[in-house]
Amino acid sequence: MKVSFIRHGDAQYVNTDHAKDFLCLYGDLKPDAIEKLQWQARAFAEKIEPDEIITVWSSPIPRTVETANIFTDEFDKKEISIRKRKLFAIFEEARGFRWEYLRGMVTGGDTKIHGHTVVLDKNITNPKGLSFGRYFRESAWKQIPTDYLNSLWEKGEVLANIETFSSLTKRIFRELERLSRVNIWHKNHILIFTHQCNTDFLTELLNEYQQWGILTGENVTLEKNDMDFDIVDFPQEITNEGSHKNIIANTKEKFTDILG
Repeated sequence: MKVSFIRHGDAQYVNTDHAKDFLCLYGDLKPDAIEKLQWQARAFAEKIEPDEIITVWSSPIPRTVETANIFTDEFDKKEISIRKRKLFAIFEEARGFRWEYLRGMVTGGDTKIHGHTVVLDKNITNPKGLSFGRYFRESAWKQIPTDYLNSLWEKGEVLANIETFSSLTKRIFRELERLSRVNIWHKNHILIFTHQCNTDFLTELLNEYQQWGILTGENVTLEKNDMDFDIVDFPQEITNEGSHKNIIANTKEKFTDILG
């Protein structure tokens, strides 16, 4: 069995005041992203073996669904059949997350939260000067002093409630762990169209100093090895200085504080 995590294409993010923040991240793909994804889908199709049975799973967020559609359209042209498709909330974006919030906390300055602009002090929200990727992976907003968050009223509560890297890693890893226990004799290949943050723990295994995760349209592919998985394909820009073998065991070891 293979499992490929594929990040959605470049999207036009829309700021709205939807009650559920993580669903505010609706946004159609950018027009120039579609052609790029078509090229990436064709390149990915070349790696699919003739006897593989393809299953498509996707986050329900529109940009991931659109990306999955583009890939499967290209597969159809090459007569690669899809056994079934399904949407799973488990693969959605970090709950409560918006790029606007992350940008504001990392760089400081004017930040729109629920339609209101607040000025975030970088010296308080990001005193270590972390990059975007490291800020998210360390869930650094959890270190913002409570008094400062309280001074922002309900806007501070919004920032405090963004889903953490720990929570994300746990929900994605548990599904991967479940798959490692499934006895499948056929050459199944599950394609999971999801978000960058949901694959960060995998890129951390490859190189913990990686500044960022996989780029849009890229993939990290795992292949089942007995009751575990090995990483067999990953983007060139991710330097492999870590482990790509026994992902289940190595994730448990590296993230003991998260997974218990």
